[in-house]
Amino acid sequence: MLRGLILMAGLTALLPAQSDGPAGQRGVQLLNNRTAPKGETYALLIGISTYEHVPSLQYADKDAETFAELLAKPLGGSLKPDQILLLTNGKATRASIDDAVKNFVGPHAGAANTLILFVAAHGVFLKTEEDPVTHDAIREPYILTYESNSQDAKTTGYPMDEFRRMIAGQAAAFGRVLVFVDVCHAANVSGIAGVTQAEPQVQRVFQGRAGDLGLMMAAQASDVAYESKSFGGGHGAFSYFVISGLNGAAADGDSITFADLVDYVHLNVAKVTLKRQQTERFATDFGMVMVDDVHREGLHLEPAGKLTPSEVQDMRRGRAVASPVAPAAPAPAGEDPFERAIARGLLLPEQPGSAANLLAEARRDPLQIPGLSERERRLHISLDDQGQEILSRYLEGEQVPQIKADFERCARYFEEAFLLEPTAAFDRSRALFCRGRALVFDAQYDSAEKLLQDSIQIDPRRAYAYNALGIALLEGSSGTGQGLPEAAAAFQSAMRYAPYWAYPVHNLALLETERGDYDQAIRLYAHAMSVAPAYSYLPYNLGLLYERMGDLNRAVRWFVTARGIAENSGRRPAGPWPERSQIWNALGTVARSQGHQAKALDLFEKALADDPANPNARHNLALLLSHRGDFARADQLWQLNLVREPKFMPSWVAYAESLVARGSAAEAALQFEGIVAAKPDYVAAREALARLYLARREAAAALAQLDASLKLSPANPSLLELRGDAELLEGLNEAARQDWFRSLASASAAARSRLKRKLAALR
Repeated sequence: MLRGLILMAGLTALLPAQSDGPAGQRGVQLLNNRTAPKGETYALLIGISTYEHVPSLQYADKDAETFAELLAKPLGGSLKPDQILLLTNGKATRASIDDAVKNFVGPHAGAANTLILFVAAHGVFLKTEEDPVTHDAIREPYILTYESNSQDAKTTGYPMDEFRRMIAGQAAAFGRVLVFVDVCHAANVSGIAGVTQAEPQVQRVFQGRAGDLGLMMAAQASDVAYESKSFGGGHGAFSYFVISGLNGAAADGDSITFADLVDYVHLNVAKVTLKRQQTERFATDFGMVMVDDVHREGLHLEPAGKLTPSEVQDMRRGRAVASPVAPAAPAPAGEDPFERAIARGLLLPEQPGSAANLLAEARRDPLQIPGLSERERRLHISLDDQGQEILSRYLEGEQVPQIKADFERCARYFEEAFLLEPTAAFDRSRALFCRGRALVFDAQYDSAEKLLQDSIQIDPRRAYAYNALGIALLEGSSGTGQGLPEAAAAFQSAMRYAPYWAYPVHNLALLETERGDYDQAIRLYAHAMSVAPAYSYLPYNLGLLYERMGDLNRAVRWFVTARGIAENSGRRPAGPWPERSQIWNALGTVARSQGHQAKALDLFEKALADDPANPNARHNLALLLSHRGDFARADQLWQLNLVREPKFMPSWVAYAESLVARGSAAEAALQFEGIVAAKPDYVAAREALARLYLARREAAAALAQLDASLKLSPANPSLLELRGDAELLEGLNEAARQDWFRSLASASAAARSRLKRKLAALR
């Protein structure tokens, strides 16, 4: 298993020392050869195997758990539970890690204390900014926390420049800091190569002028880090030998120095990975004693075996990546109503029995004051986690469509989080984004644009607000073309700040399609599919573009590609399958256009089998059935659409037209009257209604519809001819003559012959 992407160990900002802690030695101390520190040892251990949005690892959580077990043993220092904070899988969200740094690491800082930082997880070393035109790029390493989405690490990951500042800050705040980094390309994570250009406090630490620091990294900048069942029953190679070494195997005599551990880990990792993985290290003092007596009780560890050449090759090709694992069910919350509310996701004041309401009650009870800060922390983490999860889904674009209620709920989570911590500008900017995006659903484009601009003003390098701004401008320009340049600029900014995010590329392709630049739209879709090859919505939309262009063969090719991605992605739901349903429907529309009626019928049936709620497939099937004369079933399908969505215009109009075709003029007129009332600018509906009125010789009613239609489309030859017919019926011969003459100027050949006969009859 490749422990790919990148991982970090220890995440924090600069924190001042707040407590030296009581005297005494506990834990794996970084003992200077000359002076033994007198203090406590604290450990922040992070291991993430299960992720929500990226491929899972297998043993990262076990690595962190095993390290914690060692620290609790006499050989590891007999650390007490309150000296170890273990964050694994779903507990290792960005908000939880931020909180751990602030409220666990920070309060324990002290010149006599030791801090151990360990993380085994995914990470990314990727482009975080790219000019869409020149393709000049900035690359940075990020940690992926539990809820992260690799399409935009800035939104969901943890930046490594904060890691550099953390190392410096903790080395200055603690007497000793030991950091273990088990990730692919770990030397990039350390940032040591760029120390000469780093902030002064970072240079000071890495030059050995502040604090004692020992840093071990799993792999060189160009290497990967491996994990396998062969390593002690299931560990990362690096993590296994760090734990094994501290467990006594690295001893040279009765003690273990940092140099002893470095040599032991380096030689054994290279050996079991067939020299494919080479470790890296840094220390201000390689003579630091890490274990002063190896004869105390330690762990029982299974021995490690070598990888075979075929295993190494398989891992390098990514075939050993584990499938995503469903998150474990939350632990029972016990009898505490506050914890039960947190576990059930009841967080907001508007929710009865919510954690927010219980916290408000506790604030009014003086006896509860001592526990308030802990509850505020718990609620803030949960609010942040829930809001961030909606943002992570937003990065999936049309692959996981979201509705207005999602963004309104997201806004409430971040608004409440901001109230708990008013200095958190990140919460404020995300709340504004969610509010603005929700307004787009109601076509409140000006208000949405203002909120999104405010979000960008607070946090100008986040791609999600630019993308939403582009959507607001694009939808607001519908039919006018105004605002398209500004929308394009917004999408390009989103692409700049999230070069691996396919959604703004797709949106820009839609915009170029609106402009009529189909070649550029096709190039954009090709780029989007290169960065997100597992998303079916991209080839699906490219197929729609080719269908619009009239290239039906290419359209079918891309629809079939989309269907293959959907069927092989592992995303098939237990119930309805909207993703594949819309693809069957698209294939059906092409088959119908090519005259393959039986094939189209079968495809529309498949679409409804996958998703009985698909209104487009139901409408298209009804249309095909009506053309075959099966009006009973067609009417049933159209009427079902109209029951579920009363103003679903395609079905409403098709049903009305079908009534006309079968001679049910009175019922058809009622339907068209409803359509016109619902959509007064629908010229074709007014024209159809006028024809029905004329057939009943209701000339005045027909003229009312035609006059209104010609205000919207004054040169329409069909409307002019029809109004002339109505005027003739009313005895307005001269008015009829004028309208027919105006229609004659732009009428078709067949209409011209008909108009000439009408004009001749008036002489």
